[in-house]
Formats: sequence, structure tokens, C-alpha cells
Amino acid sequence: MSLVISIYFFQSYQLTIPFRARLPRSKAILALDATPMTAVRGNDKERFRLNSLLTRALNYLVYRKRFREIDFFLARTEHARKSLQLDYGIHPSRIEVTYLPMELSPVGKVTLNTAEKLRLLVVGNDIYRKGIPFAIELFDKYLFEFCELLIVSTDARISELPTLAGVTYINGCDKKQLESYYKSYDVLLFPSYKDELGLVLCEALAHGMVLIARNSSAQNEIVLDGVNGYLMDYDSHHEEWAGKLRVLNENRERLRKMGEESLSLANELLSPKVFVRKVNKAIDFLLEMH
Repeated sequence: MSLVISIYFFQSYQLTIPFRARLPRSKAILALDATPMTAVRGNDKERFRLNSLLTRALNYLVYRKRFREIDFFLARTEHARKSLQLDYGIHPSRIEVTYLPMELSPVGKVTLNTAEKLRLLVVGNDIYRKGIPFAIELFDKYLFEFCELLIVSTDARISELPTLAGVTYINGCDKKQLESYYKSYDVLLFPSYKDELGLVLCEALAHGMVLIARNSSAQNEIVLDGVNGYLMDYDSHHEEWAGKLRVLNENRERLRKMGEESLSLANELLSPKVFVRKVNKAIDFLLEMH
């Protein structure tokens, strides 16, 4: 008689609530880019304080218990792994850091941009949380002479943004079209005020883009300051962002080398083969527990 073991795989800790009745009776793997406590810390900024209070209450009343019923954790970042250990007491043997598996461009494929202007890309669906008005003001004040800017968003409020020479808005696009932008633009600007680990950062990394991002949560695991881009202080000003872009514009070979560093890091962190190996490790761990 064969043995059947039920394993539930959850993507995001919020799903542990509707399926809470099944957790004590089955093996469970939880994949998460954030814990309630990393969300609290990200929300503690002035503009997200109400969200912080609500998440803190849910963490105390609900999630701490739910996490005790999870057998294995697939943390998307080191930032999430540390929180699982420090905030919830999860043993390191029950955690693997997976990042996001991506289809990777070959290392050595970043070409030198000899065009007159740098090509900047911003991708984000909540234009205010993602800091898109910040990027527009940055361009308008400091970048219009040596850059062009493409902004892609599904947010209907994109139509409210100012019309500026050198700035193009696209209200939504399919995956193939977005990938073409990653391939043809030089620098991804990521001025987001709140993100655990921006998906677009990983996608841009996998296509060899240089990354300039606001330092929040786990962005420093993808954006290595001075290596494949620049990590900007959370409260950094437009002039500081503009200064980094001037450096890249004046040294296009440095721009190309940083793009190569992005591809190298993507192959190290985002390989689908590595992701599959870590998921299999989680399943083997549960089978051995039985």
C-alpha cells in the first residue's frame, strides 16, 4: 500500500488565513517575499503609518500562530529570511532563499550605447507609491538635456501626469513588449517608496540593465551600489539621482560594464535551475519529516 502525503504550497503569507484549517493536518511550504514584520517596517514611514498599525495587529493576533504551523519557508530574499529567524524564531534549516527565477540573457551581451542620450525606463503600476512623479520631476529639472524617459504603467492616473518633451507614457503593455524595453533601454529608475523586492528590478537585472533604486527593504540585494547601479538613500533628493546619471552619461563604458555586472548577478541569483533545486530541497525536507 503506497503512502500519500499532502503538501500545500502557499504563495504569500496572507493565504495562510483562508487555509488555516488545513495547516495542522498537512505538510505546508510557504513562499513569501515579505513577513508581516518586514511589511510593518516598510510601512512605518509617515505615508504608510495606518497600514503599519493594521499589519502589526494582524501579526500579533494571527500570523505568529500561522507561522508555527508552516513546515518550510521559501524566502524570496535574505531580508525575509532574517525576519523569519529573528522575528518568528524559525530555524535556518527550514528556510531557503530562492529569489525570483527569470529567463536570463547571456552574459557578455550588453552593447555600448553610443546614442546622443541615455535611455531611462520606469515601470510601476501604482504611480504614487512607485515614485513616478519623483522621476518626472527629476527628468524635468535635471535630465532633459541628456536623457529620454519612458514610463510604463497600468495606473489610469497616468493620464494626469504632465506632458514633457522627451518623456513617453505607455498605459500598459504585454510581457513581450515590456521585455523589448528592458533590452533597448540603458537604466531602470526605481524610485519606489515601498516594495519588498521590486519584480521589475529582477526583470531588468535579467536583461542587463543598470539599476538606480531607492533603498527600501531588500532592494540592496539586487542593486549593488557602484557595481551594477546605484542605491539611493530613502530620502535622497533629485540632485543626487541626477549626479549618478551624469556620471553614466559621461562614461558610457562604465555604463556597459555595470550592465554586464547586472547579468552576472542575475545568473547567480535568478537561475531557474537553482530555484528548482531549492524547491526540491524543501519537498525532500518534508518527506524526511514524515
